Formats: sequence, C-alpha cells, structure tokens
Amino acid sequence: MLHRHRILVIDDSRELLASLRTLLESEGLEVRVADEGLEGLREARAFRPHCILVDYYMPGMNGEDVVARVRAFDALTQIVLMTGHPGERPGREMMRRLDIQGYHAKSESTERLLVSIDGALKAYRQLSEIERQSRGLRKMLEASPRIHRFQPLTDLCATALGELVELTQSPRALIATLEADDALVVRSEIPVPARARRGGSFIVELRKALGRALDSGTTEPAEGFTVAAIRLAGAPLGVLAIEGDPATHDPGLLLLFANQLALAIENVRLYEMATLDSLTQLQSRRHFLERLDDWLRLSVRDRRPLSLILVDLDGLKTINDRLGHVAGDRAIARAGECIRSVIRETDIGGRYGGDEFAIVTPHTAASGAGVLAERLRYAIAEAPVDVDGEMVRLTASIAYGGFDSPPLEAWTRRGLPKSAWKELATRLIGEVDAALYVAKGSGRNRVVAAGEDGAIDRRIIEIARSLEVA
Repeated sequence: MLHRHRILVIDDSRELLASLRTLLESEGLEVRVADEGLEGLREARAFRPHCILVDYYMPGMNGEDVVARVRAFDALTQIVLMTGHPGERPGREMMRRLDIQGYHAKSESTERLLVSIDGALKAYRQLSEIERQSRGLRKMLEASPRIHRFQPLTDLCATALGELVELTQSPRALIATLEADDALVVRSEIPVPARARRGGSFIVELRKALGRALDSGTTEPAEGFTVAAIRLAGAPLGVLAIEGDPATHDPGLLLLFANQLALAIENVRLYEMATLDSLTQLQSRRHFLERLDDWLRLSVRDRRPLSLILVDLDGLKTINDRLGHVAGDRAIARAGECIRSVIRETDIGGRYGGDEFAIVTPHTAASGAGVLAERLRYAIAEAPVDVDGEMVRLTASIAYGGFDSPPLEAWTRRGLPKSAWKELATRLIGEVDAALYVAKGSGRNRVVAAGEDGAIDRRIIEIARSLEVA
C-alpha cells in the first residue's frame, strides 16, 4: 500500500516503538525509533525522515516541543501527532500552530494510522516533487505550508491567491469553487473586472473554460485569463484564473499549484464536515464541548479569565408551526450568521441544541462577555428573516457568566483527571443556563447575568473544591 519511505517514530513507550517498527517495516518502510525527545531530534537531523510519528505526551520534552524544534531545520517532513488520550484531540488552532499533517489516537486501529501515514507521505511526495523543480517552483514550495495550514475556506483561498500572484507576477487573478448546488462561487480576487463579482458572462466563460480544462488536462483561455482546473481524483473543485494568454504562463506550474490547492480545499472541507454544524457554520455541539474543556484548562493553567454565553432563539416553535421548518431553519441559520459576525476571532461559537447556541470567550471577564451578549442580542433583533416575502423578526434570550480568577490554585499544579475538567465545564454551563431560564421567563429578548453581574468566581470555586474532594 505504501511506497518506500523513511519514517521516524518518537514515543516514550518502548513496547509501542517495537510494535510500530514491526508494522511499518512490514509495509516496506524504512523505520527508526527514539524513546525520548532529544534522541528523536538527533535522529531527525541524521535520518532526514519523510514522516515523523511523535507522541504528544512524553516526559521531559513533549511532542509540541519536538515539533517546534524539528520545524526549525526541516519544513518538509510531514508530522503525525499521536496521543494515548483519545479525548485530547487538538483543535484547529493547535493543528495550525504545530503545523502538523495529521492526528492519531493510539486507541484507534492500526489501519487508520496507516491511512494517516499514507496521506502524510503523499503530501511529502508532492512537496518533494516541487522541490525538484526550478527556482520558480521553489517559490511554490515556500508557499505550500501556508496553503496547507488549517484555516477556513475563504481564508485559504485568499492565502492561495496571494501566493499565486506572487508566483506568476500577474496583476489580476481569482479563485472560484464549485459548491454543492454546482454554482461557481468566486472566493477571492485580486482586482478583476467588476463582472466577475456580479456573475454574468464572465462566470459563464469560467465554467466553459473549466470544462475544457478538465477535458484537456491543461490550462485554457477565458476572456483574457488563463484558467486551470482545481480538481482532486478527477472531480472538479473549482478554478483558478490569472490574467494573460496561456502561452505567457507555465501550464505545469499552474497545474501543480492547482493540485496543491485542491488537496488543501479537500482537507478544509473534511475538517469542517467533522467539526462544523452545516446549518449555522458554527462548531458542532460535540466539538464545542471539547473546545470548552480545552479553554477551561488553559484559563486555569494561565490564571486568565474565561466567560460563557448561552443563547436561546425566542419563538422558534411558533415559526416552525406557522411557516414551516424551512422557515425555522432559515431563522437558525440567520442566528448563526449574527453570532459569527459579532464574536471575535479568538471566541468559539457553537450550536448547542436545536435553537440554542453557546459562545466561549477566552481571556474575557464576565463584564466583557456582558457587552458582547448585548451586542449579539441587538444584532439578532435587527436581522429579520425573509420567508416568502414576509419579514419575520427574530429575538433571543441570552445569559452570560464567567470567572476572573481560576477556580483553585491547586488545579494548576495537579494532574487532575479529564472527568474533573468535564464536570467543571458542565457545572459552568449549568450556572449560566440557570440565568438563561430567568431570561426566557422574564419576557425574552433580554440579557441576564449569572450570579452578581455575571461574575460567578465564588460559585465556581465551591464547585471546584467539591470536585477536588470527590
């Protein structure tokens, strides 16, 4: 299944190292192992592996430290992070910060590990092929890690477009993606004719050029632009277009760039399918709760404030009963739009239930969360939904609460079980949910603070102390 490649495994379990060496060598891979971080770094410098499997939790130098040091001298090797704690799945921010190719829980099957390695080695082969090209292609190699970072699709296309313009020195360019309804949507553009933004004949020509490019396997002209298909395994994902005749651009370079972009787009879409609620584009409930646990631990560790906001869309059942569930879905989607427009980049918004939403505001005291909650209440009230010509006004009941200090200093020093953190998160939600119940029962379309002005430090300390005793 896997081609001959060099693999380095770094883990503090010698038993695991032995079993992985046997498994990977049986797949025809050249394998070296190291049972601690410093030895792993020495092997990485000498062995120059194509892929590194590294345990995230190791005594001394942990996996995060190893990855950071490897990246200082090798940007090409692909890294798969491993952990024996399946619930400790890193979020997108951590994946981006560590610049890793994939993640594997040791409790998962070896087949899944081989799939992760296969994907990492495919990425390595593509990057290696780029490195063997001319100096122009080397610019693409430098751009590739930025393209393959975990980021929203719109951000990815903007990043890729900037790299494409730098690579080709073209004054005008765009990237468009094919959506589920087969519409061709311009995701990012560096100024192109206004007709591209409005659709019309230019988009029609782009679609025709995409069809020709898929048939010919090379670049095609479209109204003064050179078009390359963005496709994966033969399936079209979109187009990239740069100003100028195809004769003035290296088709191999453009197609190679398009292939890199196709992989990055597919990775983003797979990640979003696994972690985002499709209707609101907010975090799914499961992923949101995982992120809440993560930020709770970080806030306690760093002695930083943290707040939680809960949102309940008022009257959704009435909308469903009177106008149908399609209207209800539009209302939920509009609430999701409002949340995404109001929260900061560091905040995490999630769909908590059918008509309920939750927002974690890291490094934010309760007073700051209260300001954000009121801003969100106003945004929802000013964003009616058009249902067959009828403008349906939306309102929301909102509650917030948080702590300005960590629950207990002892929690920063002790390795408490994950269950304790989960329970603390559950209790935090419960405190804010009680305030949400008050908001709904006292007229709706209002913001209510949990505790005194939203500060529930004392209550959380009591909860933390009871959990510690338990």
